[in-house]
Amino acid sequence: KRTARLVANIPLIMKNLNFDNALVVGIDTHKTCHTAVLVTPFCQVIETYELDNSMEKINAFLDDVLEKAVGKTVYFALEDVNCYGYHLSRAIYSRGLKVFNVPAIYTERDRKHTSHIDKSDALDAQGVARVLLTKSDSIPPEFMISEKTELAIELKKMIVDRKQLIKQNTALKNQL
Repeated sequence: KRTARLVANIPLIMKNLNFDNALVVGIDTHKTCHTAVLVTPFCQVIETYELDNSMEKINAFLDDVLEKAVGKTVYFALEDVNCYGYHLSRAIYSRGLKVFNVPAIYTERDRKHTSHIDKSDALDAQGVARVLLTKSDSIPPEFMISEKTELAIELKKMIVDRKQLIKQNTALKNQL
């Protein structure tokens, strides 16, 4: 009884995502390029994109997606483990669009339950979209990009950069 009361007071899950008249873009992020898949609510692929991690390519990608989705709500789902999709998520958010970071464990579980044994970036991006479509009610609200999560993303990016600098520093010291 006490646990139920605590859970009722804390918004643990995101609800109110309506996919009736929507398209979902699943994005598998990498350091230099990203793979995105635009899908219907039934997870049918409309378009597959390969884009560089440059603002010019990101803006062209967003323009194309919004052109294809006229009159529909578009949700963007990123599997962004090492903050490689930072610029992409900021560009999406700055246009007033809804963007979510899908936890990697969810996409890994989804991949294990598919009939495809091969792994590709396009299949991973489609899996990210499928997770948002099927498990949006179990994704914690802090995984939605908002003003509150921007600071956390900045800190995470700084931590990732620091770890990379430490690795490079150690490698250079070992060369001496």
